[in-house]
Parts: sequence; structure tokens; C-alpha cells
Amino acid sequence: MRLDINLASQPYEDARQFWLRWGTALAAVSILTLAFGRDHDLGVVCGAPRPCADRRVEGRYSRSATSSGSKQKQFLNRPENRSTRDQSQFLNELIERKSFSWTRVLEDLER
Repeated sequence: MRLDINLASQPYEDARQFWLRWGTALAAVSILTLAFGRDHDLGVVCGAPRPCADRRVEGRYSRSATSSGSKQKQFLNRPENRSTRDQSQFLNELIERKSFSWTRVLEDLER
């Protein structure tokens, strides 16, 4: 039996060396990603989500928004600010219905 191997047109490649280097680099990057990812917000990827911390932050923001909203209502209920309040309510209603002209709104705000 005779095998025709032409090394000039198809040179020998050491695939083992390539895969060994590639696998080592991939493993190193994976280990670094997991090591540094735990300090940042990769908990979902690593299987350790933190819903309690998220709820605490959300509660803090909602409390501050509620307190600032009540201060704003008190400010807008003053007699000198009622026209501004009425205009803002009107514009908000138009925005919710999406039946208004942005050009007119911006012109009114410029005045």
C-alpha cells in the first residue's frame, strides 16, 4: 500500500499545540472573569442574584420620591402658583393622550 503525501502543498500543522494554547488562554480568561465579576454585578451569571439589596435601594428611592412629591404639591397649591399647576396638569393630560403639537408646547414654554 502506498500513501501519497505531498508536504509541499499541504504542510503538517501541529493542531495539538494550537488547542493547548487556546484552551489555556480561554481558561485563564474565564477564571479572571469569575474572580473579578463577583465584585461587580455579575451575580446573575454566577448564580447568586441579590434581590434583597435591590429592594432596599428601590424602597429608599421611592421614599425620597414620595417626600419630594408632597413638597411639590404643597408648593403648587399656593395661590401664586395655581396657574402653573393648571397648565402643567393640562400639558400632562395631553401628553398622556398623545394628541398635541410639540411645537405649540415648546412655544408656550418659551413664553
